[in-house]
Amino acid sequence: MIIVASAVGTLDKLDDRVAGRFAQAAEEDLDAVDALVAEWRQAVHDGRAGDDGFGAWLNIPSKVAQVAAVRALARERRDADLAENKLLMALCPGLIDTDASRPWFDDMSSAQTPAEAVRWPAELALSPTFDPAFYGELVQFGKVLPSETGVPVPHTAAAWGHGGSFNTRGRGSGRGRQAEGSEPRPRGDRGRGRAARTGRRSRSAK
Repeated sequence: MIIVASAVGTLDKLDDRVAGRFAQAAEEDLDAVDALVAEWRQAVHDGRAGDDGFGAWLNIPSKVAQVAAVRALARERRDADLAENKLLMALCPGLIDTDASRPWFDDMSSAQTPAEAVRWPAELALSPTFDPAFYGELVQFGKVLPSETGVPVPHTAAAWGHGGSFNTRGRGSGRGRQAEGSEPRPRGDRGRGRAARTGRRSRSAK
């Protein structure tokens, strides 16, 4: 089972107030993860998600929760699954140039096309073998992403007050820190990537 997640699914992208809680839930079981997600969902409905440390950008807690669920289930199944050559992991396909991605990323110059992005995940899913180090982890381009620090994700949501950190120099404050030297731009002008400049249309992100 391969869960498609994101590089924003690591704990450093969350406010300290909730990062540790997701880590603890992953160490417990799926019920603990589900309970924390239910709490976050209620906070969103009540309009207090930002004040409670979950942030206002839904993508970050949702992806962290996906990875936490994978970790929780992997704790229960690891020995039996590995003995039967079964893989359970979360996968980050990397930045993909789509209509859904462009509004949140200023620099799309290194983004993949959907056809490019699917190659390694498809190869992994169809391969008769896999690296056991992938089991229960978040993996990007064949490398396990550290759960505590992850990799830099310079999304413009942070500049627009949606929480999360831009890099691994510290946990996100949840107050929408802005990338060094950057200025927020109007929604209609930000995140225009390679496809937008050339006029090529692309499919929505999956």
